[in-house]
Amino acid sequence: MRIAILMCAMMLAIPCGCDQGDWNAKQHYVRSQTIPVPISPSALTLRSTNASVQLRVDRSIAMTTIVAEFEIDSTSVADANDRLRASSLVPETESNRLLLVPDLREDVSVHLVITMPDVEGVSIETDNGSVSVIGASGETYVKAGNGDVDVHDQAGTVTVQAANGSISVTNPTDVLELHTENGSISITNAMSDIRARSANGSIDLDVQADRTPSLQVFASNGSITAVVGPVFTGEVDLVADNGSTELIDVAGKVTAEVLREDGSRHLVIGGGVNKSTLRSNNGTVLFTIDSGPPLDDPAG
Repeated sequence: MRIAILMCAMMLAIPCGCDQGDWNAKQHYVRSQTIPVPISPSALTLRSTNASVQLRVDRSIAMTTIVAEFEIDSTSVADANDRLRASSLVPETESNRLLLVPDLREDVSVHLVITMPDVEGVSIETDNGSVSVIGASGETYVKAGNGDVDVHDQAGTVTVQAANGSISVTNPTDVLELHTENGSISITNAMSDIRARSANGSIDLDVQADRTPSLQVFASNGSITAVVGPVFTGEVDLVADNGSTELIDVAGKVTAEVLREDGSRHLVIGGGVNKSTLRSNNGTVLFTIDSGPPLDDPAG
């Protein structure tokens, strides 16, 4: 059963910017709407054509809140007001999952700031707009047509599909599956397996010093830079079809290295069974084994 949630809205179209004296120039209009959610949903699903999303978990609060800013550029105040008033967001819940599907009129977009006391599953799909998810748990899935995706402090898996936009993931605890057609990928302080692919863009990643995940990283047009810690083990293939590969073994952990005629490298690091591949079709591949902090350092 779906339950519609009553909302408290400020129905006001506010023009932004200054009038330059050109009556045909478009002005930017905004209508803000604050929506309290009187229940504590455990998951979130959002679908929209033109929405940018900021989702943040704040475990000090008791109730989910949503701030929606509907926006339009128009030469007519009356037209802007009509379209903004006709655009709306009425949250629903189904099986303790919060469902958000903004109803947007032509040329109207919405910026959503969602704050939840906790969330154990996130699914966001937007055709146009950036997405930011901070502090979520469980599985986070994001599909973005045009816009960057940022995920921070995820206690669970992250899956991102982006058509035109960069992907940034910081402090994830579980498996990453990241794909973008046009944009870079940045991964900081990873703890588990990584599968990352960019058709047009560089990929930069570093792994927490005390972890040894499998890395499957591919860039069609872009370079790859990877940094792992001293406990990392396994077999690693470094391949650059039209570029160079480089190994920096600060920790002195490479057991064996085979440098092939085409410039690719096969590394054996310790006795681990993980297999990793870092491959760029048009770019360089740099793999660094860092010494990392001392083993008894909490930062490791």
